[in-house]
Amino acid sequence: MKYIFSFCAFLILLSFRSAGHNPATMQKKDNPQQDSIYSILLNTIDGAPVNLESFRGRKMLIIVLPLSAQDTSVSIAELNRIQTRYGDSLIVIGVPAEEFGYTASLRQQVKNLYSTQPAGFILAEGMKVKKTSGAGQSPLFQWLTDRNKNRYFNSDVRGTGHKFFVDESGRLYAVIGPQLALSNPVIEKILSK
Repeated sequence: MKYIFSFCAFLILLSFRSAGHNPATMQKKDNPQQDSIYSILLNTIDGAPVNLESFRGRKMLIIVLPLSAQDTSVSIAELNRIQTRYGDSLIVIGVPAEEFGYTASLRQQVKNLYSTQPAGFILAEGMKVKKTSGAGQSPLFQWLTDRNKNRYFNSDVRGTGHKFFVDESGRLYAVIGPQLALSNPVIEKILSK
């Protein structure tokens, strides 16, 4: 078990990138607003617009949400614990993914499932999250999964529970697949960074 944890921790540490060693980053430093996450607009599940610019100065955790309580890739209790621990310094954006079963007919069920989340949790509208969606992929996930836009990571969504961590300055600094629960100590280290 010790070796499995060590291997997972090693893989996670490899996912961190140094901005100074990436040629693509070097080319884009001239225009830091180019392809900024803060330029992306999204809607809540109720259709209210959300301007990510309003979260500048706070960390963001963007997570692909399960559509039922039976899917244990992300639990309501874990989401509550993280939001309670980090309070106003962290915004959690939960996204129901069309590729993993979300349809408009499930809207009320998903709203009810996440209705107990504290302030600082945004339940976004259903989106296409995978690269295979091509031009149909949501602008948020185009930015999160394409190194040419986010400057650091080129990683497709692998399932519910996939997590993207954005720092206070809008830099994507970690991407973790669904294999690690929010209760894993590695997640705590990433959020404390």
